[in-house]
Amino acid sequence: MQVHTLRITLVACLVLLGSSLLSAQMERTVYQTFSLDSASTFQLDLVGFTEVEVKTWAGNTVLSEVHIQLWDASPEILDFMVENGRYRFLFEKKGMVARLASEQRDRKLVKTKLSNGAVCREVTRLKLFVPDLYGWTPELDPGSDGVVRKNSPELFRWVAGSEEVVTQEQQNKFTLIKTLQLKN
Repeated sequence: MQVHTLRITLVACLVLLGSSLLSAQMERTVYQTFSLDSASTFQLDLVGFTEVEVKTWAGNTVLSEVHIQLWDASPEILDFMVENGRYRFLFEKKGMVARLASEQRDRKLVKTKLSNGAVCREVTRLKLFVPDLYGWTPELDPGSDGVVRKNSPELFRWVAGSEEVVTQEQQNKFTLIKTLQLKN
């Protein structure tokens, strides 16, 4: 009787282990820094993120921290996506205006053998740490979609979608356009 119970327990453990390996989740965090110097205006034009937080800090540069979670894909696929600029930003300064934009404007859906041809779930959370010399209004700029979840002088939180569930394809197209101004 004890041997039979042991076998059932062993089989159950193997099944649970196998199912967790099949839905493996890869995670990575990618950082970039940008110098605003004397820019009085800082524009954000971000596409394809699940959530964006803009926080003030005492630093004199902008730090981006992109936390990526990808299900049903190998580490090599996530490495490929990172190396090919999927989560990278373009930064330019013209006069008193600095602009930070997503490098890849059209994020293709990810499908792998592990996902059996289905779309892999991808969650991307961006945190931008901005010098506390800058401020923002609570409204989204024209051309934005998504929802503002929190707005205070220290934190602005935006999420793709609305109260309804969005598909991965829809999420990859959501845009946050936001202008920050140097405080007086």
